[in-house]
Amino acid sequence: MQPTDLGYSAQDIITAWDTLNWRFLGGLGIGGLCFYIYYVEAIRCGLRDRCAGMPWQTNMYNVAHDSIYVLSFANWFAVGSPTNHILAQIFWGGIVVWLCMEMVVHYQTIKWGRQEMFPMVPASAFLPVYIGCQAFI
Repeated sequence: MQPTDLGYSAQDIITAWDTLNWRFLGGLGIGGLCFYIYYVEAIRCGLRDRCAGMPWQTNMYNVAHDSIYVLSFANWFAVGSPTNHILAQIFWGGIVVWLCMEMVVHYQTIKWGRQEMFPMVPASAFLPVYIGCQAFI
């Protein structure tokens, strides 16, 4: 493995994916499916109870991570890129779906979460404060 400024070679890591046991990859797939179920259930409960379906800090962290990953489209699909691999591309597609679900949770939090999050903030200032929190993360 040749070190880079990251401390590892992305190409070596991606190449190692081809040698992974498919049972291990299946386990990762099951874990991802469970995370989808968690988000769908959080959204469903949020809509039913008219509240934020999950903690706003958790969702903001997930949005920060997932949006960077999604916006790095060229890293995962560019011909000749060391990370151009089918598993990275499948994961990218899954992250796009998660990001859409995270936006629904953001909507729920903005619509119904002000009193729980920042009861001292006036309604007119809540959205700028909320956006500022997301930008800070």
